Amino acid sequence: MEIAPTYAAAHAALAITYLSLSVDVLGNLSVADSTTLAERHVNRALTFDPNEARAFYARAAIADRLGNAVEALALYDRSLAINPSQSDVLQARSILLFDEMNRFDEAIEANAAAVAVDPLDHSARQDLIISLAWAGRWKEAEDHLRRLARMDPYRHARTSAYLAFAKGAFVEAVKISILSRPLYEANNDNSMALNLANLGLYKEALETTQQKNWGFYQNMEEYEQALLLLERQMAENPENESLRAAAGSLYTIAGRFAEARAVLEPLWAANKGKITLFGIINRYTAFSLLAARQETGDTAGAAEIYEKMLAFQKLLDEAGVAPNPWASNDVVLAIFLAGDEDEGFAQFEKLIKAGIHNQPLESAALARFVDDPRMIKIIANAKANRTRDRRAILEWLCGPEPPTDNLKPDPESCAEIGR
Repeated sequence: MEIAPTYAAAHAALAITYLSLSVDVLGNLSVADSTTLAERHVNRALTFDPNEARAFYARAAIADRLGNAVEALALYDRSLAINPSQSDVLQARSILLFDEMNRFDEAIEANAAAVAVDPLDHSARQDLIISLAWAGRWKEAEDHLRRLARMDPYRHARTSAYLAFAKGAFVEAVKISILSRPLYEANNDNSMALNLANLGLYKEALETTQQKNWGFYQNMEEYEQALLLLERQMAENPENESLRAAAGSLYTIAGRFAEARAVLEPLWAANKGKITLFGIINRYTAFSLLAARQETGDTAGAAEIYEKMLAFQKLLDEAGVAPNPWASNDVVLAIFLAGDEDEGFAQFEKLIKAGIHNQPLESAALARFVDDPRMIKIIANAKANRTRDRRAILEWLCGPEPPTDNLKPDPESCAEIGR
């Protein structure tokens, strides 16, 4: 920068660097400050070269960060019109379309274009696989997955587990993560421990991780401990919307509805009440706010979210997005709270038959159904699913010839199945 202060590409690159830094790396520099600095360097870049493609990419990323999706998309398109061979811009455009704009087919096209531009971009190929899976295009997803195996063993394992989970094959997903444990640990990935904790294999989960983060404690159903960690992280990173969304949902699970609303209402307003597949206001956070409103007497506000959740589900159905039994859980819970109890029970029964072991009563908002015979049956079946999956993993690990040395099951766990 000192040698060529008028070099537009250098200013654009510096803007992109400011935008890509994590909060931890930024130190005392806030997200707002880093955005301001990025904007300053974008302006300099475009002053020196009005057709600097990377500057428009950076400006698009700024608009995306500020929640201006339509403006961001136009700027990504302008960058690509100048230089179509930018894999990272195509990938960012795809993520915007998929996560925030619910334009799924266009997102997949952009992601495929990113892979075509740079076939060695492991991240772009991984995103393409996941997008294809969500669209129900399993064969295409699996074709790309085979290519990823040769390129990046860790991403291949991670994505294989994700696809198994999306199909409802939870046991297979856990097996993949255990067999790939060294890769997970090398990449600081805690998901294997979270999955083990989800099965109630807490000792095994503790043995596999040093990262007892809030997600770990949530899966262990220690919600107050999870919230303590989340609240600490929010205090350190007050601008992090993902942390606030997670905390709001946990407040709802814990029955702390006023606190849930205090955290989630500003996020709902900032995102204009738009529900997206993977954005800040997804089905999980939308349900959490719906429940918090319902339980604090705001029935009209709860009804507003309910209608939007149903409309979003209709959009997914019409777009051909593959049904995911685990992700559909929150829509079904919303049906309960909306007062259509018969439909709620019928829909949750379908999820149980699909194999999930999430339980409606994991949310305090549904506590009033605790003595309903239909709920008692659903809870029993959900627990049976969990026990079945837990036993399948233990039978796999505790046999006379264990399939892997990556995880030594606790002797007490093996004793559960007579091993």
